[in-house]
Formats: sequence, structure tokens, C-alpha cells
Amino acid sequence: MKRRNDHTHPPEEVLESFDKDGRQRIEELWDMSREYAPDPHKNISGEEVESALKNVHQQMDPASSNGSSIIPIWGKWVAAASIALIMLISGYLMIPQTASAPYGELASIELRDGTTVELNSGSKISYSRLYGLLNRDISLDGEAYFSVEDANHPFTVESNDAKIEVTGTDFNVRSWSEEPDRQTEVTVSSGSVRLFPLNQPEHEVTLTQGMWSRWNPDMESPSAPEEVPADELTGWRDNRLSFDDQPLWKIFREIERRFDVQIQLEQDEVASETLSTHYHDPKGAQSIIEDISQIKGLRYSETANGYRIYR
Repeated sequence: MKRRNDHTHPPEEVLESFDKDGRQRIEELWDMSREYAPDPHKNISGEEVESALKNVHQQMDPASSNGSSIIPIWGKWVAAASIALIMLISGYLMIPQTASAPYGELASIELRDGTTVELNSGSKISYSRLYGLLNRDISLDGEAYFSVEDANHPFTVESNDAKIEVTGTDFNVRSWSEEPDRQTEVTVSSGSVRLFPLNQPEHEVTLTQGMWSRWNPDMESPSAPEEVPADELTGWRDNRLSFDDQPLWKIFREIERRFDVQIQLEQDEVASETLSTHYHDPKGAQSIIEDISQIKGLRYSETANGYRIYR
């Protein structure tokens, strides 16, 4: 039966020029490259692929650069390798770049367009290798402060099924996939941004300087914008900790990330108790845990990797 020309096998017109051993080698090469197959719905620039193919032709047959003809068998291998190389390069370009801040540390990166991203402890962003050329789309898990440069392409952040879109502005996004409510919170320091559920821009809210809003998957639209002291919500950039009527589980989780420790909270009912507290220069996890324990009537003990908190 004649093999169909689909993405799971090399084209039949390529294979028919080889003997049994050659066909087997081509199929092995194809299998190795197939895992990097590009997304057919995305446009990819051909300039880098064209340049790479030219280099491959020259290296596989140096005489070709001097005008000599390629002998038939090399032509077959070049054709097959070119097909695989196109898939490999296209796949490579679709593999996102990532940047992260380890627990206990902050990180700052500058993107190709001059935009800077400051990452809170335990946060991660990913973006296309073609960022700035085809789009300026960022995926975020965690908390980050963005200082966005003006450019032709809009700048977008996606996290937990929420989307933030701007042209040039400074704003903070807090959105952890690990948190049960999967809530996204946006605070604007300058300029303006649009916040809306992913693929539902009709439910957007517009935030301007000094405004804050939130959205989670249980909400139809983001909350109405509120005025907030932005320096408190973005105090993590200066190593400050600020919690306004936050549940203890969220406070302790932030302490875990900030100081790279593990905190075991014994009673579930304690986790939902709320607290407001602010630290302008926290010295370490233990001093904060001790303060919270005294306020809430809790006890704590050290463990091999952190602390156990109980009542």
C-alpha cells in the first residue's frame, strides 16, 4: 500500500530515491525531527531557515560553493536533510524562552524591545524567540513588574486565563497558578492597561495610574477599578512585605517563596483566618512567623526544611 504524505512519515517522493538502508535512515532522521514540528497556525519568518539551508548545502558538498554539480546521492541526502532541518529550525523558533526568579531571590531582565521585567521570588515568564518581531506576548506564573516600552506591537501578559494589554506603561501583575482561586491582580503605576478574561475582551476594564483590579475564573468580569497605594502592592521590589486582610495560607506561601523555606500549617481552619501586616525591612522568615503566631495565638517549631505551625 502506498504511504500517505502526512506529517507522521517522510514524503514518498523523497523515500523512493533510496534503497532499503537509505529509506530506514531517512525515516530515523524524520522521527528525530518530528518532535520539533512547528505549529501550523503560526507564521514563521523564512530568513533564518533560508540561511541555515544554504550553510547545510555548502557543508555537505563544499564543491557546490565553487559551482560544481552535486553528485546524485548527495543530492538525495541534501533534500532529505533540508526537510528535516526546516522542521528542526521551525520547531526551535517555537520553543519559548523562559526567565525565572528562584525562591529567596528577585530577578530582573531586559527584553529585546527595551521592556524590563522584575520577577518576584518563585515567578516565571515565557515568551517567543521571535518576541519583538512578530508579537510582544508574555506568559506569567507568579508576580512581576513590567516597564513597557512603546512599540508597534501591543504588549500582552497572559496568566490564569486572564489577559492584560498595553502599549507603553508600568504595571504590576500578581497571578499564581498554584493558588486555589487562580486570581489575577493588576496594579498600574503609570499609563493605562486593559484587563479582561482571555478571549473575552468585551468584559474588559481599563486601569489608569494608581488603580487596581482583580479577576478569577469564577467572575464574569474583572472587579471595578479601585484606587490603591501602589507602592504598598509593589513593595516586594524593595524587599518589603505587605498584606492587607489576607488569609494566613496566602501570607505563609509568600513567606515560603521569599525566604526559600517550607511552612507546614497543621490546622485547615487556621489557613482561612485573615491578617493585615506590613514589614518594611523583614530580617527573615522566623521573625515574621513569630510575630504572626503571637498575634493569632499560634505556636511554631523548626523542622529540617522550615517551620511547623499549629494551635
